[in-house]
Amino acid sequence: LIAFGTAVGMSSTGSRIIIGDPYDNNFTGRVHVFDYDGTTWGYVYQSYLSGTSEDESEFGWAVGISADGLRIIISAPYESVNGKYANGQTKVFEDTGSSWVQLGQDLNGSAEDDNFGESVAMAGNGERVVIGTPGNNENGFNSGQVKVFEYNSQEEWVQVHERNFNGNNK
Repeated sequence: LIAFGTAVGMSSTGSRIIIGDPYDNNFTGRVHVFDYDGTTWGYVYQSYLSGTSEDESEFGWAVGISADGLRIIISAPYESVNGKYANGQTKVFEDTGSSWVQLGQDLNGSAEDDNFGESVAMAGNGERVVIGTPGNNENGFNSGQVKVFEYNSQEEWVQVHERNFNGNNK
């Protein structure tokens, strides 16, 4: 299976793109970021970003990019965190001018099979993200959930108004 291009994103100028490749490397997944210089597309810093070494986490299942292209969001909805199978994990990275550095903490699903991060989006300024959790069972089997997070002055992601949007309790 080849899943290069499962998820894509583009900066507002169209000069930077992000491409998810979640099935690469035994489904561990990778993400590629390219810049266009007016003639050719070239990698930004390294050939790819990768998640953990855990097989089948599918890093790159969903991706997003800020308008200026300096922040990216990448999910691994099948990542198992803290002993919970496939609760999912999402990370945000920032372009420092010489490398990609993780911005804030890992954002993790709360329950087994949540698949936290199966869908993601980022605000144009890169300060707010929304993350879908279709496997969440809080309001019934696979009722789903969506959470919104904002980056704060303490350099961490906090849930906006601690509101969960749930499938059976919209």
